[in-house]
Parts: sequence; structure tokens; C-alpha cells
Amino acid sequence: MILKCPSCGKGMSNVALDADPVGNTVTGPLVGGFVAKCPSCNAVLGVLPDVDEIARAVARKLGTK
Repeated sequence: MILKCPSCGKGMSNVALDADPVGNTVTGPLVGGFVAKCPSCNAVLGVLPDVDEIARAVARKLGTK
């Protein structure tokens, strides 16, 4: 099954995943994550947090390695 982009309507057999910080730059925290984009029009289809990066950040705050 091929999905269609809700923005441009073109069929997508895959999406582009870009590693970017996600979160609110004003109120806060930015964490590592991935942005899923349409390969044709670059519309943002979803945002996924990097759970490994979040776990490392928590460990750093707790003082463990």
C-alpha cells in the first residue's frame, strides 16, 4: 500500500527522516529527535523523539554515566 502525502497528494513509498532537535525553543527543552518529511514537497508528516538521547540526558542530570 502506498500512502499519499496530505499536503501535495503524491504517493510515497518511503519518507525522509532528518535528525533534528525537537521541542519548544522558547519554553523548552530541546531534545534529539527525527522529523519525518514528504520526499516530494518536504511537508512535515511527524516528529519522533530520540528516546536514547533523552535517556542519556536524564543520566547526565543524575550524575551517572
